[in-house]
Amino acid sequence: MLNISYSLASIQGNHFKCVLQVASVTFDLLLLLVLGSYLIVLFSFLVITTRGLDDLISLFRRPPSRKVKTA
Repeated sequence: MLNISYSLASIQGNHFKCVLQVASVTFDLLLLLVLGSYLIVLFSFLVITTRGLDDLISLFRRPPSRKVKTA
């Protein structure tokens, strides 16, 4: 009887460790998401205040294609 209760407690302890690992990874991913969002907002704010909204939009536009004129 002692071995059965010990193994059951061991399984529950391992399950708890697994739950903590999942929670830790989830927290890390959420923290990275928040940090990335903050950096994007900060970058956008700095570009808008120093260059203007048009320059921020032009950063993401495709450059005009260069057509070579044949002689």
